[in-house]
Amino acid sequence: MVTWVRKRMPLRRKLQTQRSLTRRKSVKKSSIYLDLIKHIRVPKEEVKVEKIEEGFHVIVACEKAEDTLVSILDAFDEMGLNILQAKVSCNSYFAMEAIAAHVAQSQHKLDVTDVTQAIIKATQKQD
Repeated sequence: MVTWVRKRMPLRRKLQTQRSLTRRKSVKKSSIYLDLIKHIRVPKEEVKVEKIEEGFHVIVACEKAEDTLVSILDAFDEMGLNILQAKVSCNSYFAMEAIAAHVAQSQHKLDVTDVTQAIIKATQKQD
């Protein structure tokens, strides 16, 4: 009986440590492991912008927050970019892949760093 208790103590300590990482109150082993996997998989913030023929290929991944998509679309609108095609996912974190093109009447030239900085600013407004 005593050896059984000694074997369980390290397991309980590990689960307690893992539970504290995810900031959840659940005591079920399966819930702790699922929350830990979600915690590991969530990217901190990733913005990739590539120049293509029509405009820009944009990939955004960040933590889920309210109105993230709206603020990113507002940033595109302020820069004079139209979204030609987009894929958006918002299950456990926000992810977006889009192709944006210049509006015909736009006079100023945009480069990759301008678009990247505008998107980073739009995603950080939500934090």
